[in-house]
Amino acid sequence: MKERAPRNRTLSCDEQEIARLSKSLKRLTEPVSAEDVQGAVVNQDLFEAAAFLPRSFADLILILGDHPKPASGDHLKTGHFG
Repeated sequence: MKERAPRNRTLSCDEQEIARLSKSLKRLTEPVSAEDVQGAVVNQDLFEAAAFLPRSFADLILILGDHPKPASGDHLKTGHFG
């Protein structure tokens, strides 16, 4: 495993944890109610999933994903990450 910086707080999972946690992920294929996704982790493309989500159903949505790292520190001044 890669040696991480001492203050790095990255979480990682082993294969067993990935297999166990993957069972609780949701993938939307049709419109859902707020109750259907309350407390759920939806694992799919944001724009694909958004088409199936009810309007105004959440106070906070966390969007996590891979994004290219900026080549310079310009993103710190502009807030644009890619």
